[in-house]
Amino acid sequence: HKAPRSPQVASKWSAIATPDTTVLPRFARRFMSELPHGLCVGVHLDDAGDLDTMPLTAPHPGEAEMAASMGDWRSRAFCGGRAALHEAIRERGLPECGAIGRSGRGAPILPPGVLASISHTHGLAAALIAHDPLPDTNVSGGSNPAVPRSVGLDVEHVHRVFSPRIASRVLTPSEARASKREAAAGALEGAPVLLRFSLKEAVYKALSQLDLGHVGFRSISITPEPKGTVAYMWEDAALADHGVQQDAIRALAMELRWTVISGYFVTT
Repeated sequence: HKAPRSPQVASKWSAIATPDTTVLPRFARRFMSELPHGLCVGVHLDDAGDLDTMPLTAPHPGEAEMAASMGDWRSRAFCGGRAALHEAIRERGLPECGAIGRSGRGAPILPPGVLASISHTHGLAAALIAHDPLPDTNVSGGSNPAVPRSVGLDVEHVHRVFSPRIASRVLTPSEARASKREAAAGALEGAPVLLRFSLKEAVYKALSQLDLGHVGFRSISITPEPKGTVAYMWEDAALADHGVQQDAIRALAMELRWTVISGYFVTT
C-alpha cells in the first residue's frame, strides 16, 4: 500500500486539530456523529483536579456499584463510557436497558440486539453503536449468523505525544518510515504515530469480539489516508508470534476509518 501524501494529511490534521476547551458538566454531550460504522456519542469526562473530592455518579445504580470497587480514574472512565452508550441507545430508539456490566476482558456486556464499543481518554468518554446491530451476515459478507459482525472504537486527544520508546513498540518498520516522512512534511506533532496507535486499538477491540486471539501492535501495518479511509496489511511473522487464528483473521473483510471531532481522533 502506498503511504498517503504527507502534505495533504498534515493540512487536514492541522486544520481541525484545535481542542475544545469549553467547560462542561459531567457526562454532558460533547458530540454526536453518524460515522461510517455507526452512531458515535462523546461525553465530557471530568478527570482533572482532585478526583478524591469528586462524588461518583453513574447512569444506573448498578453501574455505580460496579464502579465503586475501581480506582478513581477507572471508575469515572467506566461510568462515562456507560453514559455515552446509554445515550447512543436512546438516540437509536432502542429499548432502555439496565446496568451495562463488564466482561472478563473489560468489554461491555451489551443488551440483546446491540453491537457497540466503548472508549475513553482524558476529558472524553465515547460509545459507538453499529448502524445495523447483529445482522445475519458475517464480516466477509457471507450468510452465517454464527459469525456476527464486530465493531471497535478508540478515541485519543490529538495533542497526545508518545515517547520514542513507546512508538517503537507500536509501529512496524514500514510505519516508522512513513511516520517520519509525514512528520517531516509538517504533520501535527506526534499525530502520525498516535493515529496509527488509535486505529490499532480499534482493530484489537473489534477482533476481541470475535475471539480470534490477541493481535499485537506490530501484527498490522496501517496507512491512514487523507479523507479518513485506511489501507492495512497483516504482518505474517508478527501474527505467527502471537499464535492467533491467522487464516480466520486474514479472511476478514475489515474496514477502518478515522476522523477528528472536537480535538480528538475518533477511529473505528
